Amino acid sequence: MPNCASCHDAHAAAPPGSGEVASVCGACHRDALEMFRRSPHFAVSLRGEMKQCVTCHGNHAVGLPDYDLFDRPPPKDADPNRGTGCVSCHDIADAGDRGGVVAAALGKGFRETDAKLRDAKARVDDVASRGFFVEDERESLAQARRELVQAVPLAHTADLPAIQLALRRSHSFVDEALVGVEGKIREERDRRILGSFGALVLFVIAGFLALRRRRPAAGTA
Repeated sequence: MPNCASCHDAHAAAPPGSGEVASVCGACHRDALEMFRRSPHFAVSLRGEMKQCVTCHGNHAVGLPDYDLFDRPPPKDADPNRGTGCVSCHDIADAGDRGGVVAAALGKGFRETDAKLRDAKARVDDVASRGFFVEDERESLAQARRELVQAVPLAHTADLPAIQLALRRSHSFVDEALVGVEGKIREERDRRILGSFGALVLFVIAGFLALRRRRPAAGTA
């Protein structure tokens, strides 16, 4: 469990903001640190023009990241120690701000992917409640969720094409699940139609045979 000494050291506590903050956070979040060092933000942070991790995530009020960090300012009553994400430095509404354009695209892309995944899960669950076997489709959705979760830390690279590629992979697994359940519904509907048609044919044949049996009897009388 992280505590004060995890970041500040027990006997030589440095004041907040000193040194390379990313290395402090990176002691635990190593993958995020490596991604951050590949981003254009890293060089900016070394020049002292941004506070590295705490600019986006905050310091003592770090919580679970959400998509609002990309393109939405925190609410007015938010903890002042909470990070303010991309809007700390970028204007989302300014088409000339490359960082703002990327941030807006990320917020939109992550929300759309998450919403599509949730809608697909509801569809698969509904189909399952009607007696269909949907384990393959559920596995596709699980893979879609994994792709989405793995795409989130890629935001540390600020590499929009790479992140969008990861989101497209998530979309492809969602589409795979939806195609699967719709195919099963269609097959079941076709079987019912075929069964109804077969029953109708049998009914007609039975009626025809019954009619033939009655005609000789009527002629004899």
